[in-house]
Amino acid sequence: MKGMIMPDYNTEELGRLESVIEGLCLLPDEVIRETGRAVETGQCPPHLAPFWTLVSADAGNCLDGPLFRKLETDWRVAEYSFYSFFPPVYARIYHQGERPQIWFDGRTRGRVALFRFANGEGLVVKPLQNRREAEIAQRAGEAGVGPRQFPSLDGFLVEELVQGRFFTDLSTAELQDDLLHRVGLRLGSMLLALHNAGTCYNDATVSDPEGRSHLLVRLPTAGQADPSPDCRLIDFGVSVLLDRFPDLEMEEVFNLVRTTPEYRLASRLGLGGSELGRFLAQYRQRLSSASRDEILARDLRIAEEGLREAAARMGAGIIGPFQEGFAEGNDR
Repeated sequence: MKGMIMPDYNTEELGRLESVIEGLCLLPDEVIRETGRAVETGQCPPHLAPFWTLVSADAGNCLDGPLFRKLETDWRVAEYSFYSFFPPVYARIYHQGERPQIWFDGRTRGRVALFRFANGEGLVVKPLQNRREAEIAQRAGEAGVGPRQFPSLDGFLVEELVQGRFFTDLSTAELQDDLLHRVGLRLGSMLLALHNAGTCYNDATVSDPEGRSHLLVRLPTAGQADPSPDCRLIDFGVSVLLDRFPDLEMEEVFNLVRTTPEYRLASRLGLGGSELGRFLAQYRQRLSSASRDEILARDLRIAEEGLREAAARMGAGIIGPFQEGFAEGNDR
């Protein structure tokens, strides 16, 4: 196609690179140590560490030369590392010749790469936190509750970079009662949609003690016909599908327990190993006697706790209009 920048990697090479990326979370400790030594001794540039396993695999039989050497000459890999080979990112960088901004974030889930393109659109690449997260995130994206999802590689999500600000970043001047009511209404309706789909979000954090939030708000623009803000929830790493409840996998039990006050207390006391196993087994037994509604109700509790945390920072006046809207949106 006229004007199209042709990809620099053929289908076979891309397949090999994607396989390497998908295997990153499965690398044996010895391979990780070997890669570290290669970086320390200057054999491997730091940005190519994820691809170091190709060196022993390459025997000069690649159609266009040793693949690792090809990566060394690619400025796009130097700038974006292995993130440049995720399908939606690859299409825009290699096929369309775009050069997005990239920055990194991440707390408990590992390194998260965020891309912003010249037209204002963005993509996020992040590792999965649980086995069913991709399925949950896909459902949430289709329902307009979470970010839209894009084709990815095993072990990772690729999703839209949602426009807007975290609720806790809104200014005092913006926190008018009507806006607070509409944001609360939207959060309540989003949780109701997830619950109707059998999903416990399990992390409806309006604000945590450090002021971080999972609720993104994009304020309406001047002259916009609908004065409602565009709100979205992000990060479904501890969410749980209840389609097989009460038959929960241990990973799902752990996701449900890790957002409870009792687990936070146990963690501060150093719970681990066999003690953690017993703790989870006991909690699993408790969950088996609970109802789905009891489990889903934790989303309402977490949202209420987060609203109180937000009020401590943003003023107690936010509680009333937010709660009124939330109750209206979550009215079954």
